[in-house]
Amino acid sequence: MDYKALIAEKIGAALDIEPREVERLIEVPPRQEMGDFAFPCFQLAKTLRKAPNMIAAELKEKLDIEEIDRTEVFGPYVNFFLNKSIFLKGIVEKILNEKDSYGSSDEGKDKTVIVEYSSPNIAKPFHVGHLFTTVLGSSLSKIFAFLGYDALSHNHLGDWGTQFGKLIYAYEKWVDEEQLKATPIEELNRIYVKFHEEALLDPTLDDEARRHFKNLEEGREYEVTLWREFRELSLKVFKSVYDELDVKFDSYDGESFYGDK
Repeated sequence: MDYKALIAEKIGAALDIEPREVERLIEVPPRQEMGDFAFPCFQLAKTLRKAPNMIAAELKEKLDIEEIDRTEVFGPYVNFFLNKSIFLKGIVEKILNEKDSYGSSDEGKDKTVIVEYSSPNIAKPFHVGHLFTTVLGSSLSKIFAFLGYDALSHNHLGDWGTQFGKLIYAYEKWVDEEQLKATPIEELNRIYVKFHEEALLDPTLDDEARRHFKNLEEGREYEVTLWREFRELSLKVFKSVYDELDVKFDSYDGESFYGDK
């Protein structure tokens, strides 16, 4: 039930005013103890040639609305307190009738919203910060869809950058293939950390890493193949988490997608 429209209709009938004009003036009080809706009588003073307080008092006596438990005058305002039993009964009936669609709307019809969230880094652990944005982003996306928007969920992966040159070099030197199969993220993270430890002792390793990343940028098959493997292994782990959370994405295009743009 549209209580605001109902109150406006009753006030309009009592004062011979267009209900649409009345509805435009109805407010929600700043404090709960002041009721659910309030109608200010200031703008009627000139037309009715009476003080707003007097208009409010007279209007209160003219109103008898079944769905309203009581009305009270607060200075120049008439405040309305809903009949909670009728209100709650209406809500329950609406929920039972509309079922899963209760609360939905078409306010987002013909509008598109993109929600970007989660965005973990390839070859690095999925941590609590990613979990927070994943749950939050998924919830927002579902809310937008429920309101009629074409909600697109985008996972902007951290899958590009000079770190992949380092990872490729580390893979060549220190990877344990069995561990890579068993726990890919942990193994890729281990050899990445190992690279940085060794590079402190031998700075020329950074030159090797830059060479590998340059080859990757140029599309050399060796580096591209390894990069894709790192990405696929990581995504498999990430998706297992998303499956447990019932989180779905429309796109996994990460930083690499824009590399040649």
